Amino acid sequence: MEEAQNLHVAVTETVAEGIFLIGLEDNIIKWTNRKFEKLFGYGPGEMVGLHVDKVNAPTEQTPTEGRISIVDVLRQTGEWHGEIKNIKKDGTQFWSYIHISLFDHPEFGKVMVSAHTDITEHKQAGEKLSSSKAFLDSIVELNPQSLWVSDSEGTMIRVNQACRDLFGLKDEEVVGKYNLFKDNLLEEQGFKPLVEDVLRKGKIARFTIDYNLPGVEHVTIAGATHRIVDVVIAPIKDMYGKVTNMIVQHKDITERKRAEEALMESAEKYRILVENVKDYAIVMLDVGGHVTDWNVGAELIKGYRADEIVGQHFSRFYPKEDVERGWPEQELATAAAEGRFEDEGWRVRKDGSRFVANVIITPVPGAAPRRATSAM
Repeated sequence: MEEAQNLHVAVTETVAEGIFLIGLEDNIIKWTNRKFEKLFGYGPGEMVGLHVDKVNAPTEQTPTEGRISIVDVLRQTGEWHGEIKNIKKDGTQFWSYIHISLFDHPEFGKVMVSAHTDITEHKQAGEKLSSSKAFLDSIVELNPQSLWVSDSEGTMIRVNQACRDLFGLKDEEVVGKYNLFKDNLLEEQGFKPLVEDVLRKGKIARFTIDYNLPGVEHVTIAGATHRIVDVVIAPIKDMYGKVTNMIVQHKDITERKRAEEALMESAEKYRILVENVKDYAIVMLDVGGHVTDWNVGAELIKGYRADEIVGQHFSRFYPKEDVERGWPEQELATAAAEGRFEDEGWRVRKDGSRFVANVIITPVPGAAPRRATSAM
């Protein structure tokens, strides 16, 4: 028996954990190994006779409440394991991972055998990680720009409110379901290779897409919208350079695109109208008075083809005496200052013949560089 006890002591003194025995009924510490004493900052034998509650720190429960709940589990299952906040002799608190089992000791009777491992650094690291995750989550959620995060397979794992609002989606409709590589709109519009390069090569993808979300085939979104967006997809890499996630950002340019299309349509209608007017010479001038555009009517009335006159100063349409007195420049200055100039006078054709023209010069609002139109 003595040899067995000596062997037991030798084994418990060599293990990595701090070990102690507590009486099941009186909750008094009966025995500790040296590692346990060092873990708690006590000298040899100082902990024997202490009540176990003395070495446990309060958390959401008092030490007594925590002990009672652990003992209840022990009586039912014979063992308990989990995390406990402990107190050292000097009052310092630290976290331990504990495994407790019941044992019939030949000297102390029914005892709890408790093995402690200090997990303070691990716990603190976990808390920092949790805090960092919460911080990053808040950055994602509160970002005014639409964005979402995928896993390494392209599946959405996190989406922010701006993205929900932009596309009319809900988390339960897309999180864990939508996948970049299954998106038929990306494939149909030729952007899938760019997305694949983000994952495979760690490149950043940038493109503009006409994104009709109701047309995405592999997810169903009740309130899906149709938007035109600038997209940036960037890789998130681990310390070894492996892509672990992708962050997808959107900038809504729908209204801008519609305005551009409307402007282009309006400009095209104007071009068609101007080109088909033959009874009037309509000339576009830059701010210095040089011809930038020329319609069919101007060619018929003045005799110049567009390739002959574009880039030339409009003063060549005026008689020499008017040019010498600076009349063309005065007309432009008056039109710029007053918003309109109208005059009737002699003008000169390409062949040198003269004709009387009624001239109206008006600035073009918003043109860059500032331009004017001259109608004769």
